Amino acid sequence: MNIEEMLAREAIRYTMSVYTTAGDRGRMDEMMTAFAEDGALEFDGIVCQGRDAIMERLASRVTERRGRFEAGQKVFLRHNLSTSRIELRSPTEADARTYFSVITEAGLASSGLYIDQFTKVGDRWLIKYRRVRSDETWAGQPSD
Repeated sequence: MNIEEMLAREAIRYTMSVYTTAGDRGRMDEMMTAFAEDGALEFDGIVCQGRDAIMERLASRVTERRGRFEAGQKVFLRHNLSTSRIELRSPTEADARTYFSVITEAGLASSGLYIDQFTKVGDRWLIKYRRVRSDETWAGQPSD
């Protein structure tokens, strides 16, 4: 591995952290900066293409949690990333597989796998396509 590959992997990890930390804090505009303009997010069998479509799909979740917080309920959300394997396909394209777990005020809420395609845009590595595989939705199926 050379220095350029190490820097690319670290930049990809940074983008992963933007997605999780901004999302956990309900900062949707910041979270969208993790995606390429035409990036896509797939979860629950639905693909959202482009930042506006992704934001629209996730907005109800943020609104619900914000409403609970404003009503005085305890609200806690943390997406934790663990094992991550990043493979560079070219100087501007990479694939990644990253395990995640989601902790809420009730405890472990979800776990699964992010299957990502990244693209280099200027100085940033951005999500071109993110597929969320929740353990709850694919338990017992072959891993891909």
